[in-house]
Amino acid sequence: MRKKWLTLGRILGISLALAWGAQPRLAWAHGGGSGGLECGMMQQGGYAIHMDVYVYGHGGMAGMGGMGNFKTYCRNVPTTGKMSLVLDLVTPQLRKIPIECKVLSSDGQVAAHFPAQIYSSGVASLDLDLPNRGRYMVELTLVDKAGPDGKPLVFRFPITIGMGVVWMGLGAAGLLVVAGAGILVYRRMARRTRLAGPPGIEASAS
Repeated sequence: MRKKWLTLGRILGISLALAWGAQPRLAWAHGGGSGGLECGMMQQGGYAIHMDVYVYGHGGMAGMGGMGNFKTYCRNVPTTGKMSLVLDLVTPQLRKIPIECKVLSSDGQVAAHFPAQIYSSGVASLDLDLPNRGRYMVELTLVDKAGPDGKPLVFRFPITIGMGVVWMGLGAAGLLVVAGAGILVYRRMARRTRLAGPPGIEASAS
């Protein structure tokens, strides 16, 4: 009996580990413990831009000059509301190029627009308010710069806003399904073992 419980425990443990590993990570950025320029970095046309999303807690002020508690995320922001897009213009030449920013919702509506501007410091802090959860696309257009296809050079950063509760629910449901499947597999294995009989005994013809 003890061996059976150990086997069941191993099956459940492996199942839960696989389900947890399959879940999308809500905090891919500094707020979740894994930061760095590789987080939210995009390169094309000889230029590189790094983007973080800063979310300020109660009592904090939006913007780079604000004081208070905040967390940063790459793509998956678990809450809605006021936040800041912080752009690091990694390539020095970008400090002399006007950059236009648009934030588009999944249905193509413009949720926020920042006219073309030169950010000579190499860092841009764009404050915005996204009250509705969903998927958005941050489009950064380099004015008067074209890609190999002759079209304007545009950096596109997909972000997800306010989906933390949804992903948690889906993750919990996934854990239950995988755990149930593990129990079913264990029961089938145990049933086959009982039907096969004890090892080392062979049927003989009389």
